[in-house]
Amino acid sequence: MKILLINHYAGNPTMGMEFRPYYLAREWIKLGHKPLIIAGTYSHVRKIQPKGIGQQQIDDIDYLWLKTNKYKGNGLMRFISMIIFMLQLIVRSPILAMQKPDVVIASSTYPLDIFPAFLIAKLAGARLVFEIHDLWPLSPIELGGVSEWHPFILVMRFAEWFAYKMSEKIVSILPCTFSHVALEGVKRENFLHVPNGICLDDKKEVSDIKNHPTLSLIKDLKSKNNTVIAYTGAIGVSNALDNLVQAAQLITHLPVTFLIVGDGPEREKLKKFSPSNVIFIDKVNKDEVSVILKHVDFAYIGLHKLPSLYKFGTSQNKLYDYMFAGTPIISAMEAGQDLVAEVKCGFSVAAENPEALAKAIEEAMHLPKKKRKEMGQRAREYVIANHDYKILAKRFVDFLQN
Repeated sequence: MKILLINHYAGNPTMGMEFRPYYLAREWIKLGHKPLIIAGTYSHVRKIQPKGIGQQQIDDIDYLWLKTNKYKGNGLMRFISMIIFMLQLIVRSPILAMQKPDVVIASSTYPLDIFPAFLIAKLAGARLVFEIHDLWPLSPIELGGVSEWHPFILVMRFAEWFAYKMSEKIVSILPCTFSHVALEGVKRENFLHVPNGICLDDKKEVSDIKNHPTLSLIKDLKSKNNTVIAYTGAIGVSNALDNLVQAAQLITHLPVTFLIVGDGPEREKLKKFSPSNVIFIDKVNKDEVSVILKHVDFAYIGLHKLPSLYKFGTSQNKLYDYMFAGTPIISAMEAGQDLVAEVKCGFSVAAENPEALAKAIEEAMHLPKKKRKEMGQRAREYVIANHDYKILAKRFVDFLQN
């Protein structure tokens, strides 16, 4: 089966996020299918951008890079990048349709790519599939504070409606979205939840990196009986790190240190009001993250309190990385699914409640090492059994063929 997957921000392990298209495509190839990933030449979530435009093969996966402009943040230039990507797809649609894909998947974070995907599928006589990453326009309204009557939001709302009406099948990364899409007439048999995951083939046991400054820092902190809690990943508005910093301010009298590992638009702002028990570490590669997670005591994950958005659940890559590392988790979020509570692999508290978070951290500090190890083991066993991309890719492609 030929699968054309459109994802503006698609990357790979070398370039950086986003990884999902790469891992799905790699498993589909093993199953005998022929995927083509179409992406833009610039993405804000990649650390390395492709060097040119046109077709390129990476680890036996075919990519087609379409020229898009650079941008920062979520302003006008990012919107222009979306439009450029979409228009190039429309122009190329007859050529792409001539490749006779069996399935066309619109899978960008935003829903505008449904229009060229629909055109390509129509010309090729292919099945059209829409993959939900975030619920647009709900996400920019809730997270960005954009008016629901903003022209950009109205366009996104129409694109979302069009996707639900015209797609033969809907796949959602988020676990609890069927109630949302059902309102648009999507039938249960045409809907499937396929979360993000991990690739066990790439999750080799990473040995300690000698003389790594962060590991030396962790070792030094622990020698002074400090509990070390880490956050790894993007430092953006949606990650609710302000909640963690406020909790840290409440427990400066306790022997606990917080490591915030990564980069992002909120980093400098957070540093300005962080107490001395919060240390910022520059962005590191995936192997280094794995090693760091194995040496800290707990890992933090959080979201802002947005019930109308997060009631549909989340599927955060960092959560699965934490779980695979066997690191007990301190979670501060309110979503449609609470894996930390379900798997009993850490502490789960309300979102945007620094006092409750500080209390949970204090409780975690007094947890015996044996209990911590049991939590971490439960997390690891769960994610291996339920989030291996071999399993997820097979489930996805079986759904496409039915």
